[in-house]
Amino acid sequence: MGRQYADDNAIPHGWRTKLPGFGIWIIVVIFRSFLEALFYSIYYIPKSLRQSQGWTYRQACMTRLFERTFHIITELGFTQPLSLEAGKLGDQWVTINPAPSSAYSGDFASATIKPETVGGTWYPELPSKQSLLEEQGLVVLSFHSGSLLWLTGRPEDSGPTATLLNEKLGSNTYSFWLQYRLAGGDNPTPYPGAMQDAVTAYIYLIKEMGISPSRIVLAGDSTGSTIAVALLRYLVSIKGVPGHDLAELPPPKACLLFSPSVEYSFEGDPEAVSASRNIKTDYVEPVMMAWGARAIAPPDIVRLDDPYISPALHPFHTPVPIFVQAGGAEVLCDSVRGFANAMSSVPGNRVEYFEVSGVPHDVYVAGTILGWPKEQEEIHEAAASAVTPGPGGTTMLGEGGGIEAAARRGRERKKRKREAQENQVIDHSISGNTLTADPNKAEGDRKEQENNVDSKTMTRSTDDKTLPVDKSSSQDKSPRQGAREGRWARFKKYFE
Repeated sequence: MGRQYADDNAIPHGWRTKLPGFGIWIIVVIFRSFLEALFYSIYYIPKSLRQSQGWTYRQACMTRLFERTFHIITELGFTQPLSLEAGKLGDQWVTINPAPSSAYSGDFASATIKPETVGGTWYPELPSKQSLLEEQGLVVLSFHSGSLLWLTGRPEDSGPTATLLNEKLGSNTYSFWLQYRLAGGDNPTPYPGAMQDAVTAYIYLIKEMGISPSRIVLAGDSTGSTIAVALLRYLVSIKGVPGHDLAELPPPKACLLFSPSVEYSFEGDPEAVSASRNIKTDYVEPVMMAWGARAIAPPDIVRLDDPYISPALHPFHTPVPIFVQAGGAEVLCDSVRGFANAMSSVPGNRVEYFEVSGVPHDVYVAGTILGWPKEQEEIHEAAASAVTPGPGGTTMLGEGGGIEAAARRGRERKKRKREAQENQVIDHSISGNTLTADPNKAEGDRKEQENNVDSKTMTRSTDDKTLPVDKSSSQDKSPRQGAREGRWARFKKYFE
């Protein structure tokens, strides 16, 4: 069992967190970081010394860089202030006023934490109500990561992820990334503040933008997943409540969770985190995780094992299909796997657990930076195939969940991808070379090709594209050799 209450001492304090100590320590950190960067750039050259021998040099160095960055942030006690100003975003940014107080009932009602105006960013742009009505595409309500201490959902920290997920979910997909209130900064707002903001955003999409819940996909990574699952549980709790705006509406289409924080009783216990089998292959620190747990769950407000912040300990029924992804080398892996198993064991639940071997925390967002771009794209594709079954997709969300089923679907995805690549190679080969069983015609084609070798440039049209092939380097070669090399150059061009 993990902790029941967060440790008040988990919040960074001391001379380094206040001026002038803050400034002094930054100078020390700059010098120290230079020495550490030099050390690890040499230390990780041998594979045997890396966090995992299967990692590349870049993956080892970047994961260490992330770990040291979070270590510095924790030392300084730095949290991010928020602004409701649009800045350069223009119409892409919107502000949302709270719904009527009756919308925040039950566990999300608080005598001290009240709903406030929040903002969010639309990707790729703010859609018109008319376009949403005509296109009937998906709309993602996404909650960013950051331990409720950092990040905003704006393009600086979430733009590439939002763009990639939209692309994988379909050309008509829009996403709204909520800038929920943080538990740090100049206006610290613990539980249930961020959850209230999630309700505000959900009602905004339905009531103001006119989007049916059946088209809304909830998504969250790391701490953002805590908010997404909390909203999911809340929608179940108010079902059938007389007078509630959301009580009679259909549920969301799906819920996507990436490296989710679903067991704060574990995250808030530095000793338990330090004992994790993956502590050496992840960039998150026990002290930082305990800080995040204390920020969201002050002991006098909520327990760490509360159902809304530790859903892994309190599985519940939901009609909404859930996709759960974890990194096989992240500290949260066992916790996430336990959550997926617990939720899939509830009769009627539909859950897919998708584990990516050998990667650390939140590759869904940081994969390209850390050195796992292929795995990052694979995660997005797996999530999209779960939401939109069909050709090249999966029918997971209509099946029972569990690790075994997820493994089978993973094999099916790889098989489909391999078959698609093989078909692509065959298509390119056929379009680039005309096959014939007539030897006389084949000889005639060869001679015709040789007669054209002397020209400076040859072209071949494929898929309505004309690909130039420079033949200047073949001027001193025989016609047959030049034609053969020309075909090879065009073949390579298809795969560039």
